[in-house]
Amino acid sequence: MFGVYRNTQIGIMMQGISYSFGNSKQDVKVLLASARRARDNEEYERAADYYDDILEQTPDNWEAAYYSMFCRLTYTSLRKKIDTALTIDEAMANVIALIANANLIPQEKYYAIKNISMEITDLAVKTFESTDMTNMNSNSFRQFKKLTLSWCQALYTIGYSIYEDFAETDWKTSTLSTHCLETCNDLANRLLELTFTIPRFNYYRQAKAVLNPYILDATATIQVFDSHYEAPKAKFKFF
Repeated sequence: MFGVYRNTQIGIMMQGISYSFGNSKQDVKVLLASARRARDNEEYERAADYYDDILEQTPDNWEAAYYSMFCRLTYTSLRKKIDTALTIDEAMANVIALIANANLIPQEKYYAIKNISMEITDLAVKTFESTDMTNMNSNSFRQFKKLTLSWCQALYTIGYSIYEDFAETDWKTSTLSTHCLETCNDLANRLLELTFTIPRFNYYRQAKAVLNPYILDATATIQVFDSHYEAPKAKFKFF
């Protein structure tokens, strides 16, 4: 969905960036080109390996820091996907900070953040909607619940990090912050709706305990820009 747009914008942003690694200068450029090509061809495992190599030489490269993680979230098994997602909030806070401190003009930073926001929210929603929630006593449901909680935490981290680093002084960027935070609240609400039934009330209590701090803070941040916003409330069903 974002392949052509992403490749164009990132290509623009990386032009003119120099690396002070002597003989490795060409290697980094070649690796970036190879990583983008593999990613656009949906060869995500190969792309992740290229980005890992880039990070070894340029640890402050936001593109490599982001896509080494994103590609693994795209191609790995459920178990590894969950393991990666458990740390995605910390990784995304680092990526946003790298973009904020990068030698880029404001427009380039905006496009970088926009691309990340759209990709992560899209992947989070698709992951949730592809989940079979019918058997909530199964191990697979417990894994997907954990994955959904991780996505909510990640979306909150991205949205709040954007707000802290950009949105207070850039109204255009604030829409990206609220988009992530609203998606966080939406997924949290949908998960709570699924888990609140009499036989599954324990799932609901556990999920609510984890999600409530994120929902409250996400709602308060959105209300800075939209005072009328209210977080969606779960429509409880009894069977």
